[in-house]
Amino acid sequence: MAVKISVLMSVYNPEWNYLKKTLDSIAVQSFTDFELVLVNDGANDEKLKELLDEYSFDIVMVKNPVNLGLPGALNEGLKKCSGKYVARIDDDDIMEPKRLEVQFGFMEEHPEILSLSSGYTIIDENGKKIGANTYDRMSDLKKILLYKGNCLCHSTLFAQKKALDEIGGYDSKMTYAQDYDLYLRLIKKGKLHVIPDELIQFRSAPQRISRNKRILSTLFSYYASLKNMDGFESKIFWRRALITIRQLYVNLK
Repeated sequence: MAVKISVLMSVYNPEWNYLKKTLDSIAVQSFTDFELVLVNDGANDEKLKELLDEYSFDIVMVKNPVNLGLPGALNEGLKKCSGKYVARIDDDDIMEPKRLEVQFGFMEEHPEILSLSSGYTIIDENGKKIGANTYDRMSDLKKILLYKGNCLCHSTLFAQKKALDEIGGYDSKMTYAQDYDLYLRLIKKGKLHVIPDELIQFRSAPQRISRNKRILSTLFSYYASLKNMDGFESKIFWRRALITIRQLYVNLK
């Protein structure tokens, strides 16, 4: 039987205590007509099963025979999502209790929107709040995504399953910046929106991200903007080129 929402997560080499907190936050959602589609992309089978046995909500397990990486794993999960909507969550982030309720209600009232993102709280490795992003000055999301790059938190994505299917899901070649690439392809088909409600606790651990990964993420973001620039003004190219050069300079220092 189809549910209203499929919560989509991939696990590869999780911090198990963080993953438990993520699952705990899913278990206490005020909106209960959902399933968790969890893709095991290389995590320990026995340990994962032992953890999942603690929860009573519907879980659809997808086991990849080999590690596909995040975009490939998410695509395998998308194939199993039965919900009208897909809500993303990373395995170390935390949902606020009304996350699904708020985003579902908004999307039902605004069927023209293909994907809805939200504000988020930033927490450190110990769960302490260190910041927030509420997008108070977000006037033209399309222009910001094209000119300035990705400004959205992947774990806040709440999208129409039909729209994700129509664009072919994630680009499996995008080892980095796969969410930014997804947004750019969605926005060519229809409307994206962001609400200020802080519906996710995003765990920030910059010390765990190597300089090489930061550089690769910058380059993949630039590639995503180039390959999705059809029909847009040429000055976007130069704007994104300058931003990329500046980001590379900062990462190489």
